[in-house]
Amino acid sequence: MVAEVAGAEVAAQHTASTGKMQKAVIQACLSGEREAKDPLWQPRYMGFPFAGYKDVAPDDESKAQDEVA
Repeated sequence: MVAEVAGAEVAAQHTASTGKMQKAVIQACLSGEREAKDPLWQPRYMGFPFAGYKDVAPDDESKAQDEVA
């Protein structure tokens, strides 16, 4: 997520950082204290069409749709 919000270079610098520090970088980008890679970034699940972070196999996707219907 750090790479999506702040960029790949910043994410590479913070790979060994704690989760607390990574969250602080994300917070700083979203609040405008730090330059964000994409100022209009939003989580994938908030966009349209819906997208997730988990890779879903085609078989799993059809089963999930059948359960909803």
